[in-house]
Amino acid sequence: YDKKTWKAAKEYTKSYNRYEDYEFTKKFESGDKNIDQIFKYNFNISQSPIYEKNSIRIIKDLTSLFDESINLIRSAKKTIHLSTYIFKDGVWSRCIVTELIKKAQEGVQVRFMYDWVGCYNRLPKKLIRQLKEAKIEVAIFNPKGFNMFKSVTNYRSHRKVILVDNRAAIYGGSNIADEYLSISPKTNYWRDLNFYVEGEIANSMNLLFLYDWFNFSNHAKKRYQQKDKKFVNSISKILQLQPSESNQIMQLVNSAPDLEEKQIEQTLINLIKKAKNSIKIVTPYLFPTQSIIDSLSSAAMSGIKVELILPGRNDDKQTVIANRFHCTKLLSSGCKIYEYQGFIHSKYLIADDSIVFSGSNNMDYRSLWINFESALLIYNETLSKEMINVFSIDKSNSKLINLDFIKNHINIWHKIGYSLINIFHPLL
Repeated sequence: YDKKTWKAAKEYTKSYNRYEDYEFTKKFESGDKNIDQIFKYNFNISQSPIYEKNSIRIIKDLTSLFDESINLIRSAKKTIHLSTYIFKDGVWSRCIVTELIKKAQEGVQVRFMYDWVGCYNRLPKKLIRQLKEAKIEVAIFNPKGFNMFKSVTNYRSHRKVILVDNRAAIYGGSNIADEYLSISPKTNYWRDLNFYVEGEIANSMNLLFLYDWFNFSNHAKKRYQQKDKKFVNSISKILQLQPSESNQIMQLVNSAPDLEEKQIEQTLINLIKKAKNSIKIVTPYLFPTQSIIDSLSSAAMSGIKVELILPGRNDDKQTVIANRFHCTKLLSSGCKIYEYQGFIHSKYLIADDSIVFSGSNNMDYRSLWINFESALLIYNETLSKEMINVFSIDKSNSKLINLDFIKNHINIWHKIGYSLINIFHPLL
């Protein structure tokens, strides 16, 4: 992608806003000035609407994630949009392919998009061929080609969603691979977090999916060759708001390397700085920007109760040791850090037991600056209480660590190795 392509993509972003509804956004007032400012920041930066007519529930159990993904696909009447970073051959992925093919045969329009790097040597050509033979549209995000010799090949879509009929979605941090269900023999016990979402917010999710599809996948070239009218007609039939009976306030936050403002990072910082009582964070990868480290340290030193849960066991990377290098300043400032006795892949922040921020992003440089990511900003007392309970359960299965622990578990070879790794920090 050259500068001309990026500029064209940004211009097309404006055409998507016409499919959002801003009535509730205009009148939104939570009663808390700090919360209002966080939502309004995201609206002012990218015109992200605030929606009220939504429902959300936590998919706590990984077995339930399998069942719910299959059932959601089976419920589709018109469209299925699936986007993922990793789609790895296994029990779960093959079951999803089977269900997608069945729905396509029933006349449902199915679009499937995967990231080229994330699926490299993971997604068999046989599965892709089966999808295409069933007339399912398949797209590759930032596919290999001439771009693989440019810096932009480092721009990856880490977004994950299974979205049905502009009505409901499974949204969160799980890729589609057996280890994310903790059924792969090659992985330790895996903990993850996803949500089942219904309502108006599905419209924002759909627009983001279509934006990626038409601007950054191998369909992008075709997109720019089409007239705008044809493009508008192709999506206007899909984008009809479907309000939920519940009232749970949400906003979809988008972050991408083509955007000047790093919205997810800044939203995290805003939540941390405006917290009055407590901050709870769970992340698998703690390689944050200095701004986030400083914000957390400042909050803790100001008397805010700051707690973090990190993995206590590695995934396919040396996650645990790398995370510990960033714990020293946080521990010194009064943050409490726990290591989960397994691998925890959940990604969320709870501020003041009232607002939840969770999505595809890790708390690392790659997610915050380089990847295409998204996250939900959720203001709802019921969900916040449920998330606090999830955090408490995870904490009960974790070990509190301190500065002596860090000192005893990082040796000279770790330091040398991390010094070398840190050179390539943004690529991790």
